[in-house]
Amino acid sequence: MTNRKILATAAMCAAAAIGVTGCSGGKAVPSAEQATASATASPAPEPFAGMTPDQIADKALDTTKAADSLKARGSSIEKGEKTPTDFDVAIAANGDCDGTATMKGANANVRQVGTTAYMKGDAKLWETVLGEEGVPKAQRAAAVEILKGRWVKVPAEESAEDDFCDADDLTKPAEKQKTGLAKGANAEVGGKKTVVLTKTTPAGETITFHVAAEGEPFLLKYSVEGGKDPRWVEFRDFSAPITVTAPSAEETTDLDKLGG
Repeated sequence: MTNRKILATAAMCAAAAIGVTGCSGGKAVPSAEQATASATASPAPEPFAGMTPDQIADKALDTTKAADSLKARGSSIEKGEKTPTDFDVAIAANGDCDGTATMKGANANVRQVGTTAYMKGDAKLWETVLGEEGVPKAQRAAAVEILKGRWVKVPAEESAEDDFCDADDLTKPAEKQKTGLAKGANAEVGGKKTVVLTKTTPAGETITFHVAAEGEPFLLKYSVEGGKDPRWVEFRDFSAPITVTAPSAEETTDLDKLGG
């Protein structure tokens, strides 16, 4: 998951538009019936009994993508970059989303309502992305003053091309690595028990799936350690109510109209 495409799109449009437990007193003694029942109770069934690791991963991905809504946070280092892009996003049932992103020490809020995307960045973000687009320093300064701290409306024809609010996009890296897995030691993610599936790729990457061991088999975490494309993403709050509203006109800059 990365927000770099939408940031670059907004930067180019801006440049063009401006010309730049309880306690008790003692221990209770169990009755003979209780002791017998405890001794003879059957152990809890193993989660996913009879399923191969690959089948578990496949089921987890299908279950996660079928969720009406979800929240996700994670971090990735894109090719050619030295620092990670961190994100935290909530995706509503209708595809709208609201979240934050941090890259190279710069911060942005990102929203998508329908086919229109909105972004609000700090001064460092605009200075960074405008500089990467080759905008001259003097023009960058003017643009930063106009854009910092305000919501920027990205043209609909541009934002519609980028599915950064799509759960399928977030799970795509895991889809590519869901075969050849082996079970590892069980663990926890966010206080929830998980079945752990792992493998090592020819490129030296360690791939790890954390699948919920109780309740619906959601994918709770996916990570890639080592290699050229390290990343991790955690999923939570599946099918919870999420509503996203567009920023008001008073706090929004429309890049289509910025140049007047």
